[in-house]
Amino acid sequence: MSPSLQVAVSLEEPSPAEEDGRPEKPVCEHCRSSAVTFDASACWDAKEQQFEYDILFDEVYCQHCEGKQRVDWIPV
Repeated sequence: MSPSLQVAVSLEEPSPAEEDGRPEKPVCEHCRSSAVTFDASACWDAKEQQFEYDILFDEVYCQHCEGKQRVDWIPV
């Protein structure tokens, strides 16, 4: 079994969906695609046998636009 990476993202100000406990997803601010990749650093947790989020960097890459973009968080 290969290890999985679990990343948690928190916004500085909670969105209405987050306040209501509804799930959200990131989309590219430019094209609205959800095919976005975040740069992050993770550490291996030997006890849990999985990677744990360490740092989430500001860089977001949109696979559809093929470049760095900003994201919006929308309800799922």
